[in-house]
Amino acid sequence: ARRREEVEKEERRKRAEQRRREIKEKAERAKKAAAAGLPPSAAAAAAAEALAREAAPAEIQVTVAVLGHQGSGKSTLVGALMLATGAINERELMKRRKDLE
Repeated sequence: ARRREEVEKEERRKRAEQRRREIKEKAERAKKAAAAGLPPSAAAAAAAEALAREAAPAEIQVTVAVLGHQGSGKSTLVGALMLATGAINERELMKRRKDLE
C-alpha cells in the first residue's frame, strides 16, 4: 500500500510539473505577443487562468480535536504534527512560540 501511495504521489508531482511548464510556456508566448504589439485575446487569458487554477496544488483541510489535562502536551503534540506534515516550517513555529511567551 505504501509503494502504491509513493507511485501515485510521484505521478501527481509529474503532472503538476508538466502543468507548470505549460503555464510558463503560455506566459512566454503572451509576453512575446505583447512585445510585438499584439493585444492578448480574452480566450487565451481565460485559458491561462483555468490552467493556473488547475496547476495549483490541492490543499487538504483536516479538523482535529486534542483533549487532555492541563500541561499534558497538547500544543506540543499539535506543533510536532504540523512540523512533521509540512503545514508549518521551523521558523514559523519558533515565531509562534516567541509570540506566546
